[in-house]
Amino acid sequence: MRKAGITAACVLGAILGIGLIIFTVIVFVFSGPLKKTRNRFLSAILRFILRFYCRICLPAFGICSVKVNNCCNFHKTDVKIYIANHRSFIDPFLILSETPNTCVLLKKKYASGIAAWYLSEFFDFAVIDKSSRVSLKNASDWGMSKLKEGRNILIFPEGARSTTERMLPFNSLAFRLSKIAKTAIVPIAISSDFPFLAKSKIPALPDCKANFKIDIMPPVSPSDLSAEEMLVCCERTILKKLSDQKKEFLNGQGVY
Repeated sequence: MRKAGITAACVLGAILGIGLIIFTVIVFVFSGPLKKTRNRFLSAILRFILRFYCRICLPAFGICSVKVNNCCNFHKTDVKIYIANHRSFIDPFLILSETPNTCVLLKKKYASGIAAWYLSEFFDFAVIDKSSRVSLKNASDWGMSKLKEGRNILIFPEGARSTTERMLPFNSLAFRLSKIAKTAIVPIAISSDFPFLAKSKIPALPDCKANFKIDIMPPVSPSDLSAEEMLVCCERTILKKLSDQKKEFLNGQGVY
């Protein structure tokens, strides 16, 4: 039964992915020079598909369930930089399904060649190579341009998936962008009751349904803090929430 659910989820995911690619090509052909409007529209379509897949399909197939607590009371027109801890391969998809008008800064290994072109051209995503100063500068310029266009940005400041429950040290890019653009940072804590699609010795797909908790916390304003102070504040905020989430899972409060 478990294998049947995983197979069905993979097949449906492939169908939705192929359908999205075909749809974006059609939109591209008929949208002409309206790139900004086109990409906002496609971002909304991507969020709808991810929300449908992550919140309805995956639970129905017994793969995983998601519970979200959103404490970010920003108006829809406010521009935000979302940051989150990162352990599961599915983290970006779950968060994108909850954050409208959002583009992502991707690690180089996850997008190269055609994939990188497709994501950057149609969804305003960007790729970063931490080992390259030029790439870091380009990522900063990209972030500033997207914020000025009114897009939200999702950045995983750890730079890679953690192989344990310990959160990796944060990089400073998101916080420097926040200070320069005068844009608030929204910390997000995401975890599951056991490793799921994670870098770990435990099987990537466990034998039972995984339960995810996502806490979208109140924004941290750059007005009264330096970039370094914001980094420390957000690290502590996410670590505290991850600890709370772990206690909830251990007490059975996070299993649903």
